[in-house]
Amino acid sequence: MCSATTRLLVEASVAEEFTARVAEHARGWLPGDPLDPATRLGPLVDEAQAVRVLDAVRASGGTLVCGGTRPDRDGAYLDPPSSPASAPTPRSSGRSSSAPC
Repeated sequence: MCSATTRLLVEASVAEEFTARVAEHARGWLPGDPLDPATRLGPLVDEAQAVRVLDAVRASGGTLVCGGTRPDRDGAYLDPPSSPASAPTPRSSGRSSSAPC
């Protein structure tokens, strides 16, 4: 089951602090073996999906504050990206990136 959150609406007055806290939290979710009970973030389905997710993150228009990189390991792993955006685009509004859950 995937419970990934692809976008959040945040009040402008707390957006900067909220973004910093999300990034801090996301940095702790390191990708790992999905059979290991300690793993909280598994791989994407395949290499092509990892490329699509990275392309979507880069096309979102936001600046990455963490993640969005490929760890040095075998498999379709991706460090969880966190990117603030000022306004949704048509592309980002109706699509799921299918990033790691």
